[in-house]
Amino acid sequence: MPQWLRSIAAVGLACAAACQDRPADGTVRPEADPPATRAADAKPAAQTEGEPTATSPTWAVAVKQLKSPLTRAATLSKLTAKLTAENKRGDQTQRPSFAAEVIPVLASSYTKARADRDAILRLATAAGPSGAAVFDKALELDGTKPTQDRAERALEAIVQTRAVASTPAMLAMLAELLADSTHDGDARVRMRLVEALGTVGDRRATTQLIDVLMQPIDKQPVAVHRAAASALGTIRDPAAVDALITTPFRIPDVPTTTSVSERSKAALASIGDAAVPGLVEALQGKHADLNRLAADNGVPPAAVTMTAAHALGAVGSRAAVPALVAAMPVDDCSTAAADPDAIMLRAVIATALGQIGSADAVPALCPCARATHDPSDTYPLAEALGRIGGADAVTCLAHIITHGRFDEDSVANPKFVHEIRWEAARFGVMAADETTIGVVRKAIARASRKPTVAAHMGDANEAIAVVDRCLADVACYRAVLEDAAQTPFAREKAAVELARRSPDDLAVAKSIASTYGMRDPDARVTIALLPGMMLGSGKARCPGCASELQRVLDAESTARIDARYQLSVLTARIAIAKLRD
Repeated sequence: MPQWLRSIAAVGLACAAACQDRPADGTVRPEADPPATRAADAKPAAQTEGEPTATSPTWAVAVKQLKSPLTRAATLSKLTAKLTAENKRGDQTQRPSFAAEVIPVLASSYTKARADRDAILRLATAAGPSGAAVFDKALELDGTKPTQDRAERALEAIVQTRAVASTPAMLAMLAELLADSTHDGDARVRMRLVEALGTVGDRRATTQLIDVLMQPIDKQPVAVHRAAASALGTIRDPAAVDALITTPFRIPDVPTTTSVSERSKAALASIGDAAVPGLVEALQGKHADLNRLAADNGVPPAAVTMTAAHALGAVGSRAAVPALVAAMPVDDCSTAAADPDAIMLRAVIATALGQIGSADAVPALCPCARATHDPSDTYPLAEALGRIGGADAVTCLAHIITHGRFDEDSVANPKFVHEIRWEAARFGVMAADETTIGVVRKAIARASRKPTVAAHMGDANEAIAVVDRCLADVACYRAVLEDAAQTPFAREKAAVELARRSPDDLAVAKSIASTYGMRDPDARVTIALLPGMMLGSGKARCPGCASELQRVLDAESTARIDARYQLSVLTARIAIAKLRD
């Protein structure tokens, strides 16, 4: 994709073993046999005092030791090691009794056992979600750094254990901070709290997270707004849609790949089809709150429409196609003096329609794609046709391959007047299958009569060769996709064919996502889009796909993002939001 265009797309009852032979009256029974000969009474070498056993199934000794300041620290350490080892083995058999007998003691001890608070928190974390009663005790702030640190550690434990039972305590803490933020001056705890609520994913948090999102910019750092938008996307409650739609127009933020606007768009994409009605209202200029905010902030209506179109493309729902088609300007496609706002809106809507991938959009896209000569909309129109595919799209793209051109005054170098021809060749190859690839081949041959065009057709011809070889063979396309020696476009084409021939197949979707790391920015965008296009908006999740995409983003997180890859990063983040559990 040309650089100039990227800006457009732009969670007790018995004694211990030592007391078992002592009757209730306190007398000692005589030994019938030496202790060494009584195998039934022998204590296993690995047994730790206080652990439940077959003859002593409760944690009575451990509880007694935890209540004593003299033995508490050592017991906390032993129990933490025991539970950690059990977690590694996947052994949870004693966890219910631990939760019933030990956790209440830890919770009651937390406040007064100041020196052991961190150890208590570690043991509760090892216990898993049942540790919520302990975590809740640590969610107290008095404005001092120690309480802030403890609260952060408790929130980390809640996130690690997915302790849903801690949701009420977190919400109570959040309400206090929204009413009086003096105990959290830099909003650090507030941001961790919002993030934890999102990770836990309890819809009881939706209303208060919306409150966070609605806070004026002078009441909290924009980083908290960003965190709230992401948390609402993780929870996926449709009740948050309107707040997410209006947030980009209420909260000014630096336009980066992690801005509040991008976070809100990803959240709407995560919510899926339920976000479409509100976004269509915004697209059509019928969202009253959004219109008021736009007017108050001097935002032109075209910007509101484009923002809604961008979000609808991210959601990827076919239900949005009629509204997007109706909103796309088509009357001035062939006019040299077309309204710049109309050109930009047409480009944004075309991109959205391409991300959705519905053939119903082709009749609206093709006439303008053939008529316009402005690079700003010609490229997105051709790209959308390539992503949608099908015979009609191929026929339209073949015309552009052979006749397309840019207005001379719109390009810096006359050599690039015909750039759209080789770009359309790429999209034509993407659109075609084994039955229509010949149409693209002929168009490329005609266009290649111009040496300046022919010099750029190599990748397209290699991808055509892949179709000629694989035809309808899914295994063949998969082999090409997984072959790092193939050109990026050949692999991209193989991914497109796999997606079209294996809809709803999670294994294929994951295999496509696993190739996101290939070093080509345009191929990366396609790879990030395909799993969602295969599975449909909100209809199926593919956590494996999300993990594959996230793996690459994490591996590259410390490097400065090359401007050419920014669109692929944004596309991957939205895909992750849609596909994760």
